[in-house]
Amino acid sequence: MKKYENSDKRDILIEVALLKYKMDLSQIEIAKRLNISTMQVSRLLEKARQSGIIKIEVDTGVSTDSVLEAKIKEQYDLKSVIVVKTSKASDPIDDLARAAAMYIDLIVVPDSVFGIAGGKTIMRIIPHLKLPLIKHDNDIEVVQLTGGLLSTTVGNPLISLHEFTSRFNARGYFLNTPIYVPQAMVSNYLDTGNFAKINELWNRCTVCLGSVGAVGKDFLFYEEGSISAEQMEEVERKGAVGNVFGRWLDEKGDYIDCELNNMVISIPPDILKTIPDRIFVSGSYERRKAAKAILQKKIYNVCVITDAMAADLV
Repeated sequence: MKKYENSDKRDILIEVALLKYKMDLSQIEIAKRLNISTMQVSRLLEKARQSGIIKIEVDTGVSTDSVLEAKIKEQYDLKSVIVVKTSKASDPIDDLARAAAMYIDLIVVPDSVFGIAGGKTIMRIIPHLKLPLIKHDNDIEVVQLTGGLLSTTVGNPLISLHEFTSRFNARGYFLNTPIYVPQAMVSNYLDTGNFAKINELWNRCTVCLGSVGAVGKDFLFYEEGSISAEQMEEVERKGAVGNVFGRWLDEKGDYIDCELNNMVISIPPDILKTIPDRIFVSGSYERRKAAKAILQKKIYNVCVITDAMAADLV
């Protein structure tokens, strides 16, 4: 029918939209009913979307704050921001994990190299991942970004790597060292054949996932005995607000001069910054100073955080 050809009339656009989304007719069925081509139906539906008649909403199951997201994205010049609204009725860490997983699902493609660290929050993300674009075994490579712990605690980066590779039949590469080694032995670890392969993968990394470690006795590696009370006291005394992949930094985002930063085995900052998608996930309001520091320095360029933390960053 000619009245439907290249029409911008609102009543016609509404009619086609109702047939599609209220009566659940296919484009072929709509074309037959209106005696027009499927191409015309497609054009009319696109015009209805452009004019705001059709508004598409995606229920992710996670409530987000778009106003805070826009402010933080602009203020820190980030690639993407997800601010999760928290409530007493839900587990904020699980909400963060689901939000982070949804973002990762959108960007991981075959031949991606995924860098992963340890931590309890990171482990909560892995079960929510679907990676819909990964269809075959070994489609992606996964590499450990820091040395690990001696125990099999849930926060050990090796456990994160194992869970990820098992879930998606990915090729995994683990860093067979502790996160901190005696300073005199660092060069020995860096000269091994295993490390050469790890370093090559770090340079090819396309996505990495991490958080920020706490200062004080809540830091996982302190709890596990990987660092001493004296070493922790030193980073506190020198103004550290947190650590990224085991490297301690101050409130300006600068790495401090301390013993632990000379002992750490993890992805170097200059390589880290070349990774296209560097995803920061944190739900700890107590780590807001560290979060602000790392976002100001653009150590990460994507963040998934709670509304409580976000409100303190703007």
